[in-house]
Amino acid sequence: MKTDAFGACSVNVYSGQAGNVSVSATVVNSPTTTQSIVITFSQAGTPQLSKIYILNSMDESPANGVDENTAEISTRTQEGIAVPNVDLTATVSNEASFITGDNRIEFITDANGNATLPFTNIHSGEVVMKVWQTINPVIYAEESFSFAEGNSNLMPVLELSIISNNATANNSATNLIKAVVTNVDTGLPLANAPISFSIGNSSSDATIIGASSFKTNNAGEAYVSIIDAVAEDVIITATLSDSSQSESVVITFTKTESSALKITGAFNVNKDMAIGMPTTAWQGAQFGLYVTGGSGSYTWKIDSPSLGALTQSQSNQGFTLFNFSNPQYGSYSITVTDNETGEQDTYGFVINAIFEGYQGKDTLFSLWVFNKGDGLASPQQLTELYNEWGGWALIMVGSITIMSIGVMILGFL
Repeated sequence: MKTDAFGACSVNVYSGQAGNVSVSATVVNSPTTTQSIVITFSQAGTPQLSKIYILNSMDESPANGVDENTAEISTRTQEGIAVPNVDLTATVSNEASFITGDNRIEFITDANGNATLPFTNIHSGEVVMKVWQTINPVIYAEESFSFAEGNSNLMPVLELSIISNNATANNSATNLIKAVVTNVDTGLPLANAPISFSIGNSSSDATIIGASSFKTNNAGEAYVSIIDAVAEDVIITATLSDSSQSESVVITFTKTESSALKITGAFNVNKDMAIGMPTTAWQGAQFGLYVTGGSGSYTWKIDSPSLGALTQSQSNQGFTLFNFSNPQYGSYSITVTDNETGEQDTYGFVINAIFEGYQGKDTLFSLWVFNKGDGLASPQQLTELYNEWGGWALIMVGSITIMSIGVMILGFL
């Protein structure tokens, strides 16, 4: 080109890509006379989404959980220009599901503004698909599809197996069950098959952790975990949603590992008592037995010379208290039983002196050895009473207050 009368000329530069472009000008008759400048082209504006289209490209597939209906999704401007890379959300009705196993999915259209969504169902009938822009739900589209009655050759087969068993019955350790649903004809897994689990024996203390009804994963599998607080056998049943099939297995929970059940000794409010004590008593005297091990859930049984001679008054963690309601001479046997394991231990003693007040006297030396014929207690008998029940200045023997020199005690709780 040539310069004009003012020695100037101009040129228009176009580019299909954003970025910097170097433009050089050279005088034809003087190649060394040249100059360059850099110009910039900016990115063209992104097309604005106006419409979403759903094309029904595959319909009326059998409702067998395998065959798919297919939707072609496209995102366009008002003029029909493709809008790429749009974040969309889609749902399907009537328990249909996408390849993720859910009835809802989030996805992005490709560089041409297109996406393909396959989905399945095990229920025949209409399925409505809705697709909307994730950040702007007012731009959406809906389309109806249909699933035909499932092919009998594609009906599901349910199998149930035990993955882990013999968990400890501590209401924490789990047994794990797996259900697998497959195609009866091909043996291939059926994803998204609704299945529910239940405990077959109604008297069981077992519990299913979390949900008991859900859909199989892409491998046609569903898992459930069970806990129990009691050692027992438990029946677990899996059932397909249409109740066409159910399978059951028996799992086992074992007893809690614990130390042996044992009565370790006796005590009163003042002191621990030697094994085989008490040997002395009075109406209202109270003592306790220490117990360790086992499950912590116990039942106590008293064998005494007469009914009501000794009664259980209070049970606590680690010990139980007993009261001489109507003490009698003779042998006593106290047995503790673990309610969960059946384990037992027994503590025995013999009462050979029963004390009571005599003729309203209020001194230690008026203690009467009840029903013995010896009258007032001997020093040896008083020593035995002291050695078993501890030092005292105040102790209740029936309704009589006995006073003595010694260390004050406050009686029995």
